[in-house]
Amino acid sequence: MKFKKINIITILVFLLVFGGGLILGLILRDIDYFTFKSEVSIGDISSLALTLFLALFIPFYLDRKLNNRRVEKDLVIAFLDNLIQEVKLQISYIEDLHISNEVLDEKQKKKVNLNLKKLSNYLDTLIDSCENYKKDKEISQLIEQLKNLNYTFWRDLTFNIGNTDYKIDTELFQKIEPTVNSFELKLNKLKLTINNY
Repeated sequence: MKFKKINIITILVFLLVFGGGLILGLILRDIDYFTFKSEVSIGDISSLALTLFLALFIPFYLDRKLNNRRVEKDLVIAFLDNLIQEVKLQISYIEDLHISNEVLDEKQKKKVNLNLKKLSNYLDTLIDSCENYKKDKEISQLIEQLKNLNYTFWRDLTFNIGNTDYKIDTELFQKIEPTVNSFELKLNKLKLTINNY
């Protein structure tokens, strides 16, 4: 339906412009100041055809190109929003483990590792999604910073996870909290930068 509307509108605009030009030609024909040759050369016809083609083709082509770019941006931004939510879920789970102040059992340790792996997979997918934006220096720097922050978060959280008395105590939580906050801040900054790209 939308496609038909655009075609109908395009045809109407074309007919109005053509009709307006025809009427203007008839009006100007009666004015002596202008002289018109009743001859039409092939060059004039081809020039007119090329002008009409460019006048119609360029706006549609650019519109389609801009729409595709906007859709791509929207998809990356939606993915960034999902990644930010995932980071919030991870820190919420870690906060719960910290508040319990208990030694983690094997199931909890596996969940911590699994959550970290999930977060890394999200980040890898994001990096692949941002391939078209890596030409931008700021975006490339943000992606590198996110990789480094993810590595730091993973390393700090799992450094002693193999120990039988491993728990997320206050010292460990205070060590990882700034990393997570910085990670979330960089994700939001990346989202803004891609949106303005």
